[in-house]
Amino acid sequence: MMGLYWAVIGWIVLLLIVDGILVLVAGYAALQFGGGEISNRDMLVLLRQHPYLFLGANLGNYLVLALCAGIVVRVYLVRGVWARVVTSVTARDLDGADNVRAEGTLASALGEGLADGLDIAGF
Repeated sequence: MMGLYWAVIGWIVLLLIVDGILVLVAGYAALQFGGGEISNRDMLVLLRQHPYLFLGANLGNYLVLALCAGIVVRVYLVRGVWARVVTSVTARDLDGADNVRAEGTLASALGEGLADGLDIAGF
């Protein structure tokens, strides 16, 4: 199990490194398209003139990172744990399952899918 957790940690660290490199490349490209050298004073003026642009870029970057981290956790951790659980389970006396019958009302696919998709902190 520790290998699964280390794989998730490694992939997330790799994602953070790649994200940092992409942010630096985007900043360098913005400097080159903006005319080359920009001083700290010019950068502060730009930040004051367009605060929502920088806020939007940071928010978009955060959401993409969160999405990628969620994908890594689901692929390596959740799927990996369930793959190990399934291979370790042994079913015995399945003849008794012939007499099982369902009771109650069926849940709608919309309700179940919506509740499953919201999966916030295990609730």
